[in-house]
Amino acid sequence: MEQVEEITANEKLTECLKDHVVILRSLPHSKERSLAIIKLQEFIFWIKADVERLTQPETDPSTQDPITGEFLVAETIVKPLSMPKPATGQ
Repeated sequence: MEQVEEITANEKLTECLKDHVVILRSLPHSKERSLAIIKLQEFIFWIKADVERLTQPETDPSTQDPITGEFLVAETIVKPLSMPKPATGQ
């Protein structure tokens, strides 16, 4: 799968998941539904992180030419991601 196709698929998946969150929020409140919403929100978070990774790779500053500012070697650094805080009051 090409990068553009991956990004498009991730964006469609995100929209679908957001729709499911809206549906769950429209139902009567329960502990199980609240947990399902949290899990969907976590899923959305990770899909968005994947899209960001695909669209904005970070280059290694140690490969940057100090005079021209150009990168000598295209290397990608994987940044550690932190877990989102659980939503409260749902």
